[in-house]
Amino acid sequence: MPQGFFPVDPSLYNLSREDLSFLRLLTGITDDEELKQHVLAIQAKAYEICPYPCIRHFTFAKQPITRIPYYERVLAFGRENPDALFLDLGCCFGSDLRKVVHDGWPVNRAIGSDLIPGKHAYTHSLYPKI
Repeated sequence: MPQGFFPVDPSLYNLSREDLSFLRLLTGITDDEELKQHVLAIQAKAYEICPYPCIRHFTFAKQPITRIPYYERVLAFGRENPDALFLDLGCCFGSDLRKVVHDGWPVNRAIGSDLIPGKHAYTHSLYPKI
């Protein structure tokens, strides 16, 4: 990890019931402790190349997009407009993108991209079922 950054801190692991449920679905891991260890391992590896607050604070394992007041309207827009694209720039591990697709956005019209290409490998490690 580059100097000058806070180290990872497992005590910051605090996921909601909804976040845990979605992670269980996408990882296939049902045991809470095993799931936590899986997320902590991915976090530690990813933080080595990307010491970002969203990785340190486990935002990558949460679904903050669902807390946006107009989230349901976005999903409806995707269903009602066959040319609409969902573009997630700076998608990190693609958690929001996966949630949007899971909730009904057509997968063939969902695009995620991130500036750091090394994060892509951790995406597949975090979500091995997909």
